[in-house]
Amino acid sequence: MKKYPIVFATDNNYVLPMCVAIQSLKNSNGDLDLDIYVFTKNSQTITEENKNIINLLKSDKCNITIFPVEEMMNKEKYEHLYGTWKFPVEAFYRVFIPTLLPQYEKVLYLDCDVLVLGSIVELFNIKFGKNCLLGVKEKYMSYMGFYGSLKMVNTGVLLFNNPKWLKEDLLNKCIKFVLKERNLVYIDQATINALPEIKIKKIPLRFNFLDTYRTKTYQISSKEIRTPPIILHCMYKPWIRRSVWDALIWWDTVGLLPSKIKTKIEEKYLPNIEEGEIDYTWYKRSIGNIFQKLIVRIAGIFWNLKNNTFRKRYSYRNVLKAWKNNDKNDV
Repeated sequence: MKKYPIVFATDNNYVLPMCVAIQSLKNSNGDLDLDIYVFTKNSQTITEENKNIINLLKSDKCNITIFPVEEMMNKEKYEHLYGTWKFPVEAFYRVFIPTLLPQYEKVLYLDCDVLVLGSIVELFNIKFGKNCLLGVKEKYMSYMGFYGSLKMVNTGVLLFNNPKWLKEDLLNKCIKFVLKERNLVYIDQATINALPEIKIKKIPLRFNFLDTYRTKTYQISSKEIRTPPIILHCMYKPWIRRSVWDALIWWDTVGLLPSKIKTKIEEKYLPNIEEGEIDYTWYKRSIGNIFQKLIVRIAGIFWNLKNNTFRKRYSYRNVLKAWKNNDKNDV
């Protein structure tokens, strides 16, 4: 049976959102054999309690390995790598994937704040050509400064061409760049977009659809807006803000987790979550007919009425059903 290797990278703080991402991956790809690797700094970075929580997600078709990067590499060579005020050093570990997992030809990297809503097989079947990465073009990268080159890909979802990456010795080139440029904030995204040696093939927006794209700030075609995402990137952090539109989907996925993980997420995030009515205007833009708009409006009303719970699963089903049935010719 073919294995599908997927890598997440996190410190102890992002373990719970990562568990939701893993659960969404299992929900939508339950027929695949998944090899999931969790890259972290060392064996002490994630607490034993959180390691046990991660292991609860293992199954016959989903193997999960916690991978202490610092202990697997030459520590002296990489000890000067740094995190930033915004991201820990683990954010940079995606560039280590081909070196640490050379047994795979292709490896998918996912940020911890994604939801996988469709099959990843289509993504794995895309040909690299002469490129070492597949990635989705970033619609807005002014925060990157001059490092937002013409490639402009969002590095939250990347498919690595391991043989090509290793042949070009791109890890050492990334390390050299990042140690030279000490003022980087988006350390991984700036590095991958700045190095001309890193050839990236652009893939459709549905493979890394940022929830922020629902705003008018971004110039996105109606076809892109209406096409159901395969991977939804939750930039608005629905565990922090109740009013973001993808909270419907994220919190419903929480309801599918093992009870111990679900309880821990609710105890950690619900007491401090920002209040406010759910913003479902994006759905009204993305769904094409009156009947579907009505479903979404009803779902939003019921969501707002249930002020103390996020478990009305039927609302999630209605939204996704309307979404996925929308203009299939655009997919």
